[in-house]
Amino acid sequence: MSILDSLRPTSDLRVLVTAGASGVGAAIACAFNEVGARVHVCDIDRSALDRLNAEAPNITGSMADVAVAADVDRVFDDVEGTLGGLDVLVNNAGIPGPAGGIDSIDRHAWERTVAVNLNSHYYFARRAVPLLKRSRATPSVIAMASPAGHPGDAVRVAHASTTWAIIGLVKSLAIELRPLGIRVNGILQQQPSNAAFRRQVDMDEVAGLALFSLLPGGPKCHGASDHDRGQRRVPSAVKPPPSSNERPGGATSIVPPRRQQLSVRISDEACERFRRLARTHGMTLGELFEQALEAWETRRPATGRGCAYVARSRCR
Repeated sequence: MSILDSLRPTSDLRVLVTAGASGVGAAIACAFNEVGARVHVCDIDRSALDRLNAEAPNITGSMADVAVAADVDRVFDDVEGTLGGLDVLVNNAGIPGPAGGIDSIDRHAWERTVAVNLNSHYYFARRAVPLLKRSRATPSVIAMASPAGHPGDAVRVAHASTTWAIIGLVKSLAIELRPLGIRVNGILQQQPSNAAFRRQVDMDEVAGLALFSLLPGGPKCHGASDHDRGQRRVPSAVKPPPSSNERPGGATSIVPPRRQQLSVRISDEACERFRRLARTHGMTLGELFEQALEAWETRRPATGRGCAYVARSRCR
């Protein structure tokens, strides 16, 4: 495999994106579609599905409530009918949930938040894993969440609780599925609202992180969450990456920045792999990542900048 091929996602991946008809979900679905993947989305909004189909006719869709197990079963019937299997599951569905003190939160609003934000991850993972076990590509589960509730949130207790639960689910699934060669990654999408933040993270950059986690080169990104304070360590629940002759798996929480640029933490093992790759091709790390940037920008400019910066910012 050439260096440029190792920095591109595998072609013809079969991808399912939940809540994928608008917003970040649609950005991820379109990014995969642009790099040659076959993409299916589900969404509760029929009009959003219709708009996405008009913009990207290659992307198929199902109308479904991710919190209803029967709807999820129908989505997978559609996936098997249209894609013939699955290589990547992107669990993107989520709602902010009710605001207020614990004694004022309506029980039904709490249960709905847990059903959408957490139970849906279980419903989709449960149905996806048997298909991922049969994948010959880069079988992966990507869980999307918001870091807004990561340090705790006195106003949105339900949302913060489900965020912590998703992080635990990602780390636990990584341990369970790693021997099967299935990657499990979490992306915590920063949604800054404070005026001190220079800008919100672009949706294409979040899509770039999803693509980056699936590169055939197999980088293991162990991202810093807010409470990590940038320390360089691998979460204790996650084993080191496998040797080069094994199919890779592992967990990651990737937190886009609060300021100007993307920022993730990549494990020391992954950095060493990048260094070996650079030496093999007689390049410096800077030249390696410039080639990555050039390769990505020919397909998707904003995503290319995100992917190149992600790697370059850590492996200095």
